[in-house]
Amino acid sequence: TNSIGKKNYMTTAQLKQLLREGMWIGSHSVSHPYLSRLKKPATVRREIFESKKILEEKIGAPVTAFAYPFGQYTPSIAELVKEAGYTTARGTYFGTRHTQTELFSLTGLINITSVTRVETDLTRARREEEKPPILPPPGIDPSEYD
Repeated sequence: TNSIGKKNYMTTAQLKQLLREGMWIGSHSVSHPYLSRLKKPATVRREIFESKKILEEKIGAPVTAFAYPFGQYTPSIAELVKEAGYTTARGTYFGTRHTQTELFSLTGLINITSVTRVETDLTRARREEEKPPILPPPGIDPSEYD
């Protein structure tokens, strides 16, 4: 959230426009640190809780999704994310198949690490898309989804 409105970053108005267009706005921390490397628990807590508060104040809507910076987290970080009031959180591992017990360790559809991997990642993504979804589509609270 520290970068909102800075040069080459999204503005609050742009975030609100995305929200009006049906996009989810998720949190990614205040300053994008490696959360698992921070020494002070209070600093980790601030990064998670404050980013949610700042975004919600700026966009005027609940923020329920969290993306772990650099995809890294520990079980205690996942617990803090849950405590902060998020309903889902994701890292950077590949995958789209999740269950209710994995809402704070979600994976992603495509994580392209190099140009040579693009075709491989797209093939994997197409195979995943052919399977029926386990989690709800955007806009539906996962905790209310069977």
